[in-house]
This record gives sequence, C-alpha cells and structure tokens, in this order.
Amino acid sequence: MALSWKQKFLLLIVATLIGLAIATLASLSGLGKVSDAYEARSEARAYESASLTLLNDWLALERTSENLEPNQVENYQERLASLAAQSSALSESAGTLPGDAVKTTAQQIQEQVAEYTRLRTEWLALNQQLGLTPSSGLRATMSEAINDRLRQISISIFNDDINTIASTYRDYLSTFDATYAESTREALARMQATVTEMDWQEIEIGQAVQAFATAFSDAESLIADLSAIEHQLSATGTGIRDLIAEQNTLLRQDIIVATSQQAEEARAASTWLIIATAAAVVIILVLTLTTASRTLVKRLNETVNLLTRVAGGDLSQRLEPGRNPNDEFNRLGEAANKMLDDVSDVIGQVVEGNRTLSSLQVELDALVEQMGRNGEQVEDETEQTATAVQEISHTAVDIAQYTQSVNDAVQNANGAAHSGAEVVRRSAKTMTELAERIQKTHDQVSQLSKTGEKVNSIVGVINGLAEQTNLLALNAAIEAARAGEAGRGFSVVADEVRSLAEKTVSATNGIAEIVESLNRETQAISRLMKEGLASAGEGEESSKEAAHSIEQITGSIQQLAGDMNQVVSSVEGISTTTEEIAQKVEQIHGHTRETSDIRQKLNAHIVRLSSQVTTLTQASQGFRL
Repeated sequence: MALSWKQKFLLLIVATLIGLAIATLASLSGLGKVSDAYEARSEARAYESASLTLLNDWLALERTSENLEPNQVENYQERLASLAAQSSALSESAGTLPGDAVKTTAQQIQEQVAEYTRLRTEWLALNQQLGLTPSSGLRATMSEAINDRLRQISISIFNDDINTIASTYRDYLSTFDATYAESTREALARMQATVTEMDWQEIEIGQAVQAFATAFSDAESLIADLSAIEHQLSATGTGIRDLIAEQNTLLRQDIIVATSQQAEEARAASTWLIIATAAAVVIILVLTLTTASRTLVKRLNETVNLLTRVAGGDLSQRLEPGRNPNDEFNRLGEAANKMLDDVSDVIGQVVEGNRTLSSLQVELDALVEQMGRNGEQVEDETEQTATAVQEISHTAVDIAQYTQSVNDAVQNANGAAHSGAEVVRRSAKTMTELAERIQKTHDQVSQLSKTGEKVNSIVGVINGLAEQTNLLALNAAIEAARAGEAGRGFSVVADEVRSLAEKTVSATNGIAEIVESLNRETQAISRLMKEGLASAGEGEESSKEAAHSIEQITGSIQQLAGDMNQVVSSVEGISTTTEEIAQKVEQIHGHTRETSDIRQKLNAHIVRLSSQVTTLTQASQGFRL
C-alpha cells in the first residue's frame, strides 16, 4: 500500500495513542482493582468501627440501666430503638463484605440485639411497675404502708417487726437478695399471725399489714421476673460481646488482611502491566522512528547535494523519484526536477534574450545617432528659417513704408484734383496750371505703378519664403515623426509654422490682387491724364469736361486711397505673422535643443543597457544546461 509520509506519521501517532490508551486502560484497571481492594478494606474498617460503636452504645445503655431515673425513660427507649437500628444497619453493611462468616455473625448480632431490646423493654416495664424511685410504683405503695400507716398506728408489739421490714424490704428491692426477702417475709408473717390472732383483719392495722403483704408479694413476683430477665439480659449481652469480638477478629485476621493483600497484588500487577505496555510502545516507536529517520536523512542528503550543485551553476543534475506517488519526497523530487527544467528553459531564454537585446542595442544606437544627425539638420534649417523670417519682417517693414508714401501721394493727388477742379471752375486761365498739375499727377501715377511693381516683386519674395517655410515645416514634421514620442512637441510647432506659412501665402496673394487692382487704376488714371492734357489745349470750352474728368480722377484717387489703406493693413498683418513665425521658429529651436538633450540621455541609457546585457551574459555563462 503506497502511503505518504504524512499518512505514515499519522499511523505512527495513532499507534502511539493506542499504546498509550492501552497503558492508560491497564493503569486504570490496576488502579480500579487497588481502589476496590482499598475500598473493601475501608468498608471492613468502617464495619468494624460500626460494630465497636454498637458495642459501646450497648455498654453505655447497660450503665444507664443500673441507675435509670424516671426522667430518662424516654431517652432510654430511644436508645434501645437506636441500638436495634444500628444492628440492622450493621447486618446490611455485612452484605457488602466478602465471606459468609461475617454475614452470619452480623445476622446473629442483629438477632441478639433484637432479643436484648425486647428483654430490656420488658425489664423497663417491670421496673416501672416496681418503681424506679421510692416514690413510684410498688416502692411507693410499700413505703406508704410502712411509713404512713403502720408507723402511724404505733403498736409496740409491731415496732420491731416494722423496723425489720422497713430495713430489709428496701435492701431487697435494691439488691434483689433473697435473704432480705426472707427476713421481710418472717417479720411480715409474725405481724399477720398477730393480726389473725387479734382478729384485726378488718381494722386499719390489719388492712395496712395486708396491703403491705400484697404489695410485697407483687414486688417479689416482679423481682423474680426481673431476675429472670436480667439473667437473660446477661446472657444476651455476653453473646453480643462475644459475637462482636469474634466478628472483629474475623475482620482483622481475614477480610482486612485479605483486602490489603489484594490491594498490594493489584498495585504490583498494574505496575508491571504499565511498565510492559510502555516498554512495548517505546520499542515500537524507537524502531519506527529510527527507520523513518534513516530514510528521511538519505532523501534529504540527496536533495541537499542536488541543490548544492544547482547553487554551483550545474543545472544538468536531476533527482530520481521513487515509485510511490503519495510519497512527499518523491513529489519533492518531481517538483525539483520540473523546477530545474523550468530554470534551464528560463536561462536559455535569458541567453537568447541577451543576444536579441544586444542586436536591439546596436540598432537603437544607430537610430539615436541618426536622430542626432536629423536634429542637427533640423536645427540648421530652423536657423535658416529664422533668418528668412527676419528678412520677411524687414521686407514687410519696407513695404509698409512704401505703401505709406503711396498713400501720402494719393492724398496729395486728391488735394491737387480738388484744387484743379476749383481752378477750372473759377477760370479757364488756370487750365495751364491744371495741365501742369495733371502732368505731375501723371508722373505720380507712373511712380505709383512702379511702386506696385516693387510691391509685386516683394510679394513674390514673400511667397518664395512662405513656400520655403512650408517645406521646412514639412521636413520638421517628418523628422518629428521619426523621433517618435520625444518629437511630439516639435511636430506641433512644425504644424503651427506650416499653418502660418499658408496664412502668409494667402495674405501675399491678397496683396498681389490689390496691387494688380492698383495698377489697373493707375493705368486708367494715366489715360485720363492724357485725355486731360489733350483737352486742356482746347481751351475754355472744354473746361467743363476737364472739371468732370477731374471729378472722376478725384473719385479714382479716393478709391485708390482706400485700396492703399487695405494694403497697409495687409502689410501690417504680414509683419505680425512673420513675428509669430519667428517665435514659433524659436520654439522649434528650443525643442530641437531638448531633442538633443533627450538623445544624450538615450545614449547614457544605451550605455547602461549595454553594461546590463554584458552582466547578464556573464551571469548566464556560469550555468551548465
């Protein structure tokens, strides 16, 4: 049967407990026998004590009987009843003692005590009739007859006999001695003879003598009965004493000795039984534990040797488990072998992981180096973008100045047109001056057309810079995507730069449209100026037409002034946009520096990773799979 060590030890514990239970039962059995023996001896001693108590009570009752007083009669009767009850209880107690002799003696004692009680009860009744004291019973009757009747008569011939009777009857009543009774009867006979002789039967003296004679006769009868009873009581008392003595002798020599010997034998037997049981249990335990300890030490040494080799790096060793699937050491061996297999697999995976980690470390080093180069390129391009943005800002400032000059010229042309119209209205003489002013206005318009061409060229430059900025922002976004998480902030800034570049292109396109509209207006103004110059020669007749043309010129100039205000606003917007682009480019430059710091930290981590890979490789090389 394949049992585990736990089950084996449980069986050992159960066997030990059974042995201890057997030893306990043996000890309890021995103790029970010893206890029974001592209990029997105790009962014998208690029975002996009870019999002695009975004897003592009987002796005390005998002493009380010698001097019984009337006031002691009730207690005397109770003591007689108690004596009978004690003898009955003693007989019942004898039934628990071994041997028939004690039971027989106890029964005889009970019968003797019962007889004694009966005789004493009769004796008490006779004594009560006779009189326990001189003033009770027949004693009182005879005392009255002597003292109260005969002595009161005082007849001299009776005095001697009366004195004799008075002395001898008391002695007789006290001692029950027949000599005293004889003396009393003789004196009484003489007195009766005298009464008969004197024929005094009917007188008081005769009646007193007869009363005493009758009382004395009754007393003699009672005394005879008492004597017979006391003789029986004496025999009964002797029997009680002898039976109790015989019984106590039996108790001491037979029962008490036998029970003591049984107690000693039971104690010795229980002691040897306990010793034998304990020795058997100890021998079984020693043999079992010795065998188990040898097996356990052997298996533990095998496990310790295996673990020592494993601690030295040798993972090729294995334990050889037994065929018992419930054996804890077999299960431990299987678990240890599985653990070594798992550890070997883990070490192999660590070695393979180190190789993979080494290749990843090389690739990561190359990527970080490439990220560094891309960061430097982005930083250079960011610096170029910042320079271009600064140039755009300066160009926007110049455009604003030129536009302000054009606006001033337009305002001047507007004032001149108003003045020309006023002059034409006043007088035709001013036509010449008008023609000159128109000529000047034509020149200013030509200058304005040239200024529009310059604005177009500047817008072209701004468009080129915006396209280059957009391209740089696109490159920055691509590099940020390559940088991954570290380039996320850089990608956001690149998107903002691209958005601002698109806004710049949109704004410059609006400026181009405004400048184109301005060129168209200046061409129209130039044609009008030519017509005005042609009409000025016609004279005063064409002054109204000139005035009308001047009014049209004034309207065109006002429109041109409004367009120039829009140009100024657009240029200011371009300036603001370029400033924002410069700020964003500066942020990109800052993020580029942060990217450089991150790259340096990555280089430090790569160095630590390389050191860790080397350490793991060296550690894994110490194992033999």
